Parts: sequence; C-alpha cells; structure tokens
Amino acid sequence: MKLFNLLKRKISEVEEKTKAFLKGEVILDDKKLDELFSGFEIALLESDVALEVSEKIIADLKESLHGRKIKQGEVENLIRQSLRSSLREIFPPKPAKLVELVRSKKPYVIAFVGVNG
Repeated sequence: MKLFNLLKRKISEVEEKTKAFLKGEVILDDKKLDELFSGFEIALLESDVALEVSEKIIADLKESLHGRKIKQGEVENLIRQSLRSSLREIFPPKPAKLVELVRSKKPYVIAFVGVNG
C-alpha cells in the first residue's frame, strides 16, 4: 500500500501548494499546473509506477484541470475526480469470465504470485 499512502501524501502536498497561491478564484494555466504537480510524477515513479503510466496520469490531470476556474476548497475534489478517471481509463474494469475460461481449456492453470514468491 506504499503507492496509495504516497499518493495521499502527495495530493495533500498539492493541496497545500494551492493554498499558497490561490486567493479567491484562479484560472489554472500551464505554469500553475506545473508548479502544482512538480513532485507528483517523481512520487509516482518512486512508488514503482511505470514511466508511461505516471506520464499519462500527470497529462490527464493537467488536461482536465487546464483552464478551469477554481476556488481554494475545490482543488482536492477536482484532483481526486481527475485521478480516479485517469486510473479507470488505464485499468478499465473487465468482467471476469473465469468459469468460461476454465471450461475452454483443460487443465486450466491459475498461479498466485505474491511478494514472497
């Protein structure tokens, strides 16, 4: 769960950064978004997220927030919604058809792999 703890911490840091430069309503431009997410991509990489995935997450976040007029209290929800949307796009939920797969091929091998092997 290292990834999720680090993500929570980094999202909190982004929120703190916004408090520093958000006074009233602000339109998020490239410069402000770069400042907001400066350490976020590094945090993703340090949490063993693939480079392509971390770049996509950051790009999706910036795309969804770019040009939006936001208030100080809205940032957390906007970031979480955008992050959730990006992750759903990267990992789309697929219904498991395990019973059909098992019937289609005999023997059907299922391997469980964990951190200890």
